[in-house]
Amino acid sequence: MRAVVEALLGAAFPDADARAKAVSIWAGTAALALGAGPLVGGLLVDRFGWPSIFLINVPIGVAGIWLTLAHAPETLRHAARRIDLAGQTLAVVTLAALTYAVVESGRLGWTSTIVLSGLTISVVMAALFITVEARSAQPLLPLALFRSAAVSVSALTGWSLNFGYYGLMFAMSLFFQSVRHDTPLETGLAFLPMTAVVTVANLVSGRLTARFGYRLPMLYGQALAALGYLALVFVHADSSALAIALPLLAVGSGVALAVPSINTAVLTHAGPSRVGIASGVLNSARQIGGVVGVGVFGSLVRPESNDIVAGLHIAVALAFATTLLSLVVARTRLEQRQSAIAKCAG
Repeated sequence: MRAVVEALLGAAFPDADARAKAVSIWAGTAALALGAGPLVGGLLVDRFGWPSIFLINVPIGVAGIWLTLAHAPETLRHAARRIDLAGQTLAVVTLAALTYAVVESGRLGWTSTIVLSGLTISVVMAALFITVEARSAQPLLPLALFRSAAVSVSALTGWSLNFGYYGLMFAMSLFFQSVRHDTPLETGLAFLPMTAVVTVANLVSGRLTARFGYRLPMLYGQALAALGYLALVFVHADSSALAIALPLLAVGSGVALAVPSINTAVLTHAGPSRVGIASGVLNSARQIGGVVGVGVFGSLVRPESNDIVAGLHIAVALAFATTLLSLVVARTRLEQRQSAIAKCAG
């Protein structure tokens, strides 16, 4: 779905500056919905029970369908492509095995036979997928896309952003309810400041991207998020609300600054014929990062654990290291790209 939205944005806003601003508005709306989830979900669970969190999506989905039919522009149609059944099958098996293994790791542990088998299957299937795609005339995933620094860096950045952010949302929810004994509604309210600042930061990112390019918000956003994860290492059960809120604000603001920039980078450099595929690559990387983040954080921060806080510290330290590594790779590759462009221009 995100890939479709990005293709529509690319078609509706061919101008780079206008596209950057449109991406920031879209990302801000998505961030608002994501941040409001814990608050609205907590309120619904408290008042109407857990089934209500699924029913609320029905009218929103109907409204989305109506708006799409009424206002979404038609995108360019390209020559018919042969369906890559082998690639699709291998991709589905890879992601299914990985998801199952990561989700079950919290209950069974990383050394269990089932989890290790799932991880092994995912690695083998991923290797086969890459081999098949490299030899296919019309691959599901053209590997040449990754030769573009903007696309490869965006995919890595998207993976690391979702790994830390979604994992943190899951872990902090358990921390608030199991350690601080907050209700679901109180837990949702604890995320409220981050929700507000994320929306604003998305809009700011669009203006920064339009003025300075996508590199600045991408790098500074990751740096800010990394600082937020590092600060959370010092959070304990009796920490003040401010001591918890400030790192969460840093993480949320950093992620919000970076997300529009990686989408803009992909839309700018993928090319009209491959923007849909490149957007799919980016969003697949983000979804995989989110799944792995929730699984890893969930295995470290479990309600039945004797020391949830210690597990949280390990989890946020891992998020810090992952984000820092992504930042270094992004900075290095983008600088190499700029140097190459400068040499060609000279």
